[in-house]
Amino acid sequence: LTIDTSAETVEVEAGCVWRDLVATVYEEGLVPQVLTNNLGVTVGGTLSMAGIGVASHRYGVQGDTARELEVVTGQGEIVTCSPEQNSEVFWSALSTLGQLGIITKATLQCRTYKATTRTWYLLYDDVKVLLRDIEKMFQEDRFDYVESWGAPCMQGLRRVCNEKVPFAAWFYPLQVTVEFDEENPPDEKKLLDGLNFYRHVHTEDNTVLAFANRMEPVFEIWKRLGTWEHAHPWMESI
Repeated sequence: LTIDTSAETVEVEAGCVWRDLVATVYEEGLVPQVLTNNLGVTVGGTLSMAGIGVASHRYGVQGDTARELEVVTGQGEIVTCSPEQNSEVFWSALSTLGQLGIITKATLQCRTYKATTRTWYLLYDDVKVLLRDIEKMFQEDRFDYVESWGAPCMQGLRRVCNEKVPFAAWFYPLQVTVEFDEENPPDEKKLLDGLNFYRHVHTEDNTVLAFANRMEPVFEIWKRLGTWEHAHPWMESI
């Protein structure tokens, strides 16, 4: 609806899809502070769920970036609310699955961005080591974006109760990213110093917009395979 470049905020209807919002504010030199991996979901939907993203270690959930909401209450009242105005309605609408009020508009905090992202693809073979390194990254605020998950690597068949069953060893990819301007590239040695990863697999640069949409090629593969049409619940945690 409106973009305030001086305050770095955007007012948006709750039914707007994040992908469209990102593309719009990007043209004004802004990006939302927190984005979920799937941008094909609505602003009101993720604010009602919390909205965790790979920048949540720095900015919190998407609900934490809300500066003002328009909410329809259970009594049918349309209430404009913020942490300072009608605060009870404001906090009741965020992260409560729409049970205490339906968000219809939101004013969100954005931020300016640097031109390029650089992502280091790291691999861990010990989850305890991974978690210690992530804690270190968070405490030292080394990276703009941090993302990790568990991936099983099939090892073959082993005997369990006189039967051969498949089994796997678990590995833990970690992708850490910084934004930078071309005249001030990141210091890889300093950023990765003291991290105990098993292997440095890959390094890649992107625009901020391409990074925000990095999961779109994966979703396209799922659609071609037909699995997109199946139920695929998605949960992120921090």
